[in-house]
Amino acid sequence: MFLISRLIKSIWLLWPWNLLDKLYHYGIRGVSHKLFSNFLHNRMQCTKVGAFKFSYKKISCRVPQGSDISPLLFLIYISDIVKASSFHTTLFADDNKLHMSNSCFVVLQRTVNLELCKIDNWLRANKLSLNHNKTNFMLLNSQKHNLTSFKIIIDNHSIFPEDKLKYLGVSLDSKLSWKPHVQRWKLNF
Repeated sequence: MFLISRLIKSIWLLWPWNLLDKLYHYGIRGVSHKLFSNFLHNRMQCTKVGAFKFSYKKISCRVPQGSDISPLLFLIYISDIVKASSFHTTLFADDNKLHMSNSCFVVLQRTVNLELCKIDNWLRANKLSLNHNKTNFMLLNSQKHNLTSFKIIIDNHSIFPEDKLKYLGVSLDSKLSWKPHVQRWKLNF
């Protein structure tokens, strides 16, 4: 089994007009659609450091940070990624997982790379980008394979294997044992 994590770069960076089109597609129309449009457009923000306050700048491609509804809007924005490829996809805010399995190591590698091309196309079409620094993968299986021979490339960037991944606060290893999770908790207590 193949597992990839933290695919999308930022939950705050998205294009309001694409989001409004998706909201319309999902049945948000009329007054409700206008309310979201007003929420997303003509927003200004500034940075304050101590007593110094920078000038306000118009925000053109972000949902407001700190808003209760922004994570939900991001999930609506990316919800159709599950249809972009044959990966089994799990979404939780910006913590996205792609899963795929195949009994043949070579077929799995080829299929993963082909499906990641589809994901890359979806990201580009939705004006999103891959988080190269936080995207990694892990092979889950009981057999030993040479991970260096399992090459994953997306957008001309190599994705590197990990021995352990953290998913929603749970540390996983390639054998799905509880050892890394228990060790992490022992260190904290």
